[in-house]
Amino acid sequence: MSITNAKRLAGELHPSRQDMIITDVAVFNDTTRMYTMKPLDGSRPAYYEAGCYIPVFVEIEGNVIERPYGLTSSPKEAENGIYKIVVKETVGGYVSAYIIENWKEGDRVVLGSPKASVVYSPIRDSRNVIALAGGVGITPFRSMAWAVADGDNDHKLTLFYGANTVSELLFAYEWREIEEKSAGKVKVVPVIANEDAEGCERGFITLDMIRKYAVPEDATFFISGPPAMMAAMDRALAPLELPKRRVRISYNGDGGFRRPELKDVYELTIHMGREKYKMQASAGETILVAIEKAGLRPAVQCRSGVCGFCRSMLISGEYELADCEVGLRKGDEKFGFIHPCCSYPRSDMELVVQRAK
Repeated sequence: MSITNAKRLAGELHPSRQDMIITDVAVFNDTTRMYTMKPLDGSRPAYYEAGCYIPVFVEIEGNVIERPYGLTSSPKEAENGIYKIVVKETVGGYVSAYIIENWKEGDRVVLGSPKASVVYSPIRDSRNVIALAGGVGITPFRSMAWAVADGDNDHKLTLFYGANTVSELLFAYEWREIEEKSAGKVKVVPVIANEDAEGCERGFITLDMIRKYAVPEDATFFISGPPAMMAAMDRALAPLELPKRRVRISYNGDGGFRRPELKDVYELTIHMGREKYKMQASAGETILVAIEKAGLRPAVQCRSGVCGFCRSMLISGEYELADCEVGLRKGDEKFGFIHPCCSYPRSDMELVVQRAK
């Protein structure tokens, strides 16, 4: 294959831009919607593996903001021409609130190329997969469950899905269908915190509960949910002393890392290429959010501190890391690089930031 043809194929498989049209909006509740989309030109959208997320580009007040949302559609649905994402409006959410209020059937939206998140690898992962989900963190696992049922993924999946009430469970209407179609490979365990419900566990996901349905000592764990749930699962799994390769974590959407109780405001000086910009930054939001609200487009992907795509050079100032696993390399720490997506300002700061291409 020539270099030209190889580049053309890569562009088709991993397009930097996908122009889509919303074909359906499913209302789960007042704050949560599922958006079904198809390519505007009638082509097939880029293929992806179950558990991927997709960058969504939203224009708000003239500024283009990028947010990652888990693809809840299965790979087979993508082959049939559709993507599905679930958006939940979070408290103080800048983009999620805009999407919930404004997106409707027939609207055109712009997506990027699917990115790996909690994607199963037969080389790296056990054939016994345990998925722990909370709230809209269920979205990548809905895709994964269907991939197993459809025969695209060949592993066992035990899914623990936590919610406060039965009414908050998403996709409850199809779990039995998935279980039956998977011929025993998929087991869904709803865990309800605040009420008793038939067919559901009561309380919170614990290690004892996991052992009731699966063998955690011989499993790969995939976890997706709000930060509070992530911290709870970290404590619950601590006795297993799992190596990092056996735990995969997904943070997607607009929730990100936010501390609304912190009100201090600092000044950021941002260098992008040959340009220099000044802006205000709240102590309760990440440096990345402040840069985006100022109308700039920094390079970013996962927004969870893992991928390193937003890696920036710190010239001066103090910051605090969010409570998450940050993928900084030893060289980054030594030479003063940080990840703005999971770093809060704690003083006036000056940074060199990459611009999105």
